[in-house]
Amino acid sequence: MGINYKIKDLPIIERPKEKALRYGIETLSDIELFAIILNSGYKNKNVLQLAHEIYYQNGGLINVISMDYERLISIKGINKNKALLLKTIFEFYKRINVKNSFFLYKDNLTYLTNKYQNLLNNKNQELVFIILLNYQNKIVNETLIYQGSEKYVYVSSQEIIKFIKKERKSKFILLHNHIENYPYPSDEDILFTYELKNKAKKEKILLVDHIVIYPNGYFSFLENQI
Repeated sequence: MGINYKIKDLPIIERPKEKALRYGIETLSDIELFAIILNSGYKNKNVLQLAHEIYYQNGGLINVISMDYERLISIKGINKNKALLLKTIFEFYKRINVKNSFFLYKDNLTYLTNKYQNLLNNKNQELVFIILLNYQNKIVNETLIYQGSEKYVYVSSQEIIKFIKKERKSKFILLHNHIENYPYPSDEDILFTYELKNKAKKEKILLVDHIVIYPNGYFSFLENQI
């Protein structure tokens, strides 16, 4: 990619736009797709060279998608408008990915809420469960990890993470019940969820959801995007 040539000097089969129109967008490589989004290079570097350079200097597509606006505009050949376009496309990708992940997770949510609604319906104490998942979001283990009183249960984020690491899993769901028919998580639930999620992330463990079961329903942090 060291020779400075213009895109129009390339055979049609090597020009990203023409190749997409003639053979289909699915035939393009990641770099060719990226080049179409970038649309143009600059004086001494055509758009394919620019796309190739950004792609490989940043370790591939996943890392490119993770770049922030300031990092993008610091790259020669990417102005403010291009950076904003890229961030817009990246944001669409993230939102679609989140919604698709939730769609795949929905069966688990239905199963868990139905099961634990029945299981915990007549309990007079708070119980906390850890549901472990594999890479395909399939449930592989459900464990009661804490039992509390009618009004309080002590839960340690460190102990939960320790348990998950011992089981050699990297994805989990936290589930607990409320004795009273209150359809929302408490302030303590919300704070603990954020604390646990952040601590787990440092250990490369993903808290997929926190489900609160109450007598007449449930609350899912993932479903409500909290």
